[in-house]
Amino acid sequence: MGIMQIKKDFSKDFRLAKKICKELLAKNKNAIIELYNRYQQMFFLFIGRLIHNKKKENIEDVLNKFWLELLNAKAICSYEGRCLSSKLSPKLNLFFCSNFL
Repeated sequence: MGIMQIKKDFSKDFRLAKKICKELLAKNKNAIIELYNRYQQMFFLFIGRLIHNKKKENIEDVLNKFWLELLNAKAICSYEGRCLSSKLSPKLNLFFCSNFL
């Protein structure tokens, strides 16, 4: 299979984001748990590369604040159907730069 033939189906990400958006707008703060379980490890490694003090507690502090920020539903509800991790990773980077640098 050539590179041009590979197509990623993001419909699963889209359905998940819309479900979480709806639940967050209904004030269900537990809705984000599925995203947390899916992306926490990847985001932990990402922040670990950016943060000066690489202690586990410091990385977790950044991520906990990021997850709390996502509870406002704005980022999730603005998702447009591409790879969900590629939507959230730049938001995490911006969040880190705005709040921890």
